[in-house]
Amino acid sequence: MVFDEHEFERCSVSEQRPAPSRDVSSFQIRLPAHWYPVPLGDGDEAHTWATDLSSRLTADTAASAALRERMSALQARLQRAGDITATAAVYVPWPQLGEISCALAFELTALEVFESPEGMQQSLNDEAAEWQPGMVFRANRTWLRPVDAGQLVGSESLISHREPGAPDEHVEQRTVFGVFPPSAAQLVQFVFSTQNLNAFDDMAEATEQLVASLEVTLEGAA
Repeated sequence: MVFDEHEFERCSVSEQRPAPSRDVSSFQIRLPAHWYPVPLGDGDEAHTWATDLSSRLTADTAASAALRERMSALQARLQRAGDITATAAVYVPWPQLGEISCALAFELTALEVFESPEGMQQSLNDEAAEWQPGMVFRANRTWLRPVDAGQLVGSESLISHREPGAPDEHVEQRTVFGVFPPSAAQLVQFVFSTQNLNAFDDMAEATEQLVASLEVTLEGAA
């Protein structure tokens, strides 16, 4: 896999926990080509990001405007969540179409939420089996696998969404991953989402490869 210059790093400082669990002090992934980080702060970079990136990716005026609108909407939605550990990226392999092919958000999650990789896997399976208004899981599978940063939990789902009273539905393909670093008090959780079912030859494989680049540092590590 060929990587571009983008590299993400976020830090989180929280209360000390008894051994052996230690807080994650930093975590990062490396983004391959056509993936672009989404700044979620309140600095100048965040304010101009959608305009700057969309104009850099395509000279087509209509496509650039459509990209800018979609990027701005995604960025605003993630900023409203207010999670200081959250990081995001967009996948734009065909900017001339004016579309974001996939969105990624990832963040630290307290270990107590799932307790274990098997607990997270069960939670993902339960969510897919549970009826939710306006949301139907058409397909779902989960798996466990070791990666360099720890134990990985993955899921791939095909989900139909229909707003109340709407005549049409839209279909989302989603992959969710959790990586449990050994002795860490948190896991790193990733959510990839796309409505373009042709965005990847194999979404589960492509997104898992990105997650497998995760590097984690724990507090007190040399």
